[in-house]
Amino acid sequence: MPSQKFETLIVGQGLAGSLLAFRLIRAGQNVLVIDNDLHRSATRVAAGIINPITGHRWNLTDRFFDYLPVAKTVYTELGEALAYDFMQPTEQIRLVKNAGQADYMQRRLRESGYASIITPLETQQIQNQGFGCANISQTYRVDAQQLLKRIQQWLLAQDSLIKEPFDYDSLAATNQAGFTYKTYAFNSIVFCEGIQAQANPWLSTLPFKPAKGSILDIQLHAPLKPMLNWGQWILPTDGGYAKLGSTYEWNELSDIVLERSQQQLIDNAKKFTNIEFSVVNHRVGIRPSTRQRSPFVGELSSLNNAFCLNGLGSKGCLLAPYYVEQLAQLMIRKKPVATELSQWL
Repeated sequence: MPSQKFETLIVGQGLAGSLLAFRLIRAGQNVLVIDNDLHRSATRVAAGIINPITGHRWNLTDRFFDYLPVAKTVYTELGEALAYDFMQPTEQIRLVKNAGQADYMQRRLRESGYASIITPLETQQIQNQGFGCANISQTYRVDAQQLLKRIQQWLLAQDSLIKEPFDYDSLAATNQAGFTYKTYAFNSIVFCEGIQAQANPWLSTLPFKPAKGSILDIQLHAPLKPMLNWGQWILPTDGGYAKLGSTYEWNELSDIVLERSQQQLIDNAKKFTNIEFSVVNHRVGIRPSTRQRSPFVGELSSLNNAFCLNGLGSKGCLLAPYYVEQLAQLMIRKKPVATELSQWL
């Protein structure tokens, strides 16, 4: 017989699992989280940038003004509860890489919704090209590593976290539409495993398209205040240090640090900026990206009272609060909500 009963079991304490656990517990649920502390998880490496303008054509991030207010509310409430400022506004200067991008920038400035975000700047000394640059407002940074650390401590303090690999063979459905796992019983389960979901027998057929990313920790040779972005980016942190990222590797998905990825980041930084720096550390993570570029969120058709929250990709810090709220409403209210919950589940 199970020795402990919970309302919800969450598998994975990455960004999505952490925010969902916090949301459900604050709503009064008794929640257990199981996490294997995977060191190459995307959140443990991510710079946490929320960026309204992305891509070569300077496009507004899809549904940015739907996602951003929810993110602000969630990270503010979390910060008040855990005494930490998780989401901070960040000055961003976007560098124009070539004449084609300069043309795209001018087009965006003539379009509704862009002029309030993009402000052209005079060419600055930080730039190693003569095509101009612009200030990008409504840019933020989420301290994802502190978020994981502080929610982990919060969960441990209330005996709501077990740090171990999840054993799928030990999960069993009961006749009462609930589950047992080892010595635990619970009503519902949510898989928030990131890239590890590919080993999950109930999620293994989902169309993931994982991407390995490299980020360099660098020491700046001169002070730098704004984040610089030219497709890749330099994000100043504290004490004269910064993060330089990020690469996309679709074929080699191990946790091995690739010298070619490091060199790519260094070469691009030298090509488009005049920033001098030294490399301190090289870290890699695997993004749980999807082929259709939208997350897997909703209830599984193959397992009753089982849910999935995954596939947030490189925009996880922006998307996660919104989809956590959507899924929490589905679970708590026990009825569908008006959202584009995934067709793949």
